[in-house]
Amino acid sequence: MVDPFTGNFTYNLPVVQIPGPDGGGYAMSLSYHSGGSSEEESSWVGHGWTLNPGAINTSVRGNPDSYDNTLIDVYNKTRPNWTMSGLKKTNIEVFSASEDGGSSGGTSAGAEDSDAESGAVYNKSVFGLNFSKYVRYNNYQGISKTSSIGLSKSRC
Repeated sequence: MVDPFTGNFTYNLPVVQIPGPDGGGYAMSLSYHSGGSSEEESSWVGHGWTLNPGAINTSVRGNPDSYDNTLIDVYNKTRPNWTMSGLKKTNIEVFSASEDGGSSGGTSAGAEDSDAESGAVYNKSVFGLNFSKYVRYNNYQGISKTSSIGLSKSRC
């Protein structure tokens, strides 16, 4: 065939068709292209000629066909995964208050006191502020830092 833009002549000559499984096949063809210059090196089939033998590709899934039940050594070159961490906590009592159990007067000395004469029970409320800082190092993921602040109320 002659290219109308360049005037180069190309021709493809099928040489042989080797039948394959499932109706497919492997084609071998000889092609000619006249667009080469005289300085180009000729191929082994001639100047401007190319032999296209096709290709057969294989892939191995599992063991190859030539496997003879010999022991296969597998080397795992991954580093062990390890983690190191530390935690620092601080709790501060900000405010504490005593509430009497219905009686007047008296203060509480402990978490829960009772007045022997009136039978009243005193409760103590504690309000606190909590700070914590957590640092973690993993040899795969690196350093991570976490900080937290919290409020707490407890009744004693």
